[in-house]
Amino acid sequence: PVKAYYPSESELESMDYRSKLDLKENVRIVEIQGVDKCACCAPHVTNTGEVGIIKILDFMRYKGGVRLQALCGLDALEDYGRRCSQIYSISTKISAKQSDIESGVDRLLLEIESLKAKIGGIKKENREYKLQRIVYTEGNICFFEDEGDIADMRHFANEAIKKCSGICGVFGGDDTSGYRYVIMSRSVNLKEKIPEINTA
Repeated sequence: PVKAYYPSESELESMDYRSKLDLKENVRIVEIQGVDKCACCAPHVTNTGEVGIIKILDFMRYKGGVRLQALCGLDALEDYGRRCSQIYSISTKISAKQSDIESGVDRLLLEIESLKAKIGGIKKENREYKLQRIVYTEGNICFFEDEGDIADMRHFANEAIKKCSGICGVFGGDDTSGYRYVIMSRSVNLKEKIPEINTA
């Protein structure tokens, strides 16, 4: 049972209860016998069973204490339903039993890392092949790459700049995802050119 009542001033003085404020009059005490007793003006249930299920989702250190993130009642039930639905969907997509989805995801992550390593090796071979085919020029050279992130482009430009006396530019991207580029030169002050190139 949850008991909410207004004790007299004399009762309040001898009572041990939790309160954030230094209250002296019209103090409403909410008590769960043997569990908690505090000053509170918020709505309360008449017994703890009305709350329903309680699920603590997360916690964080806060001002010397611990702050909990929780759901209860129908909110907790709906959250549980969503999680069950997601687990079912994931287990179906990765062809694993619901009880084995963690190990199934771990397996997929390992496969992804292995594929990334293979792709990285192929990219490196492709880059080296392209660099070997570049003929030294006294002018500028530009490259347009459909694949590769900015780190790949920078690495390529670092090697390609050795094959020209002017500016070496490596450009990538499209209208949907946007454009990116790396330009380098050992003979031109590119700081003066950057605003013009960005505009273009």
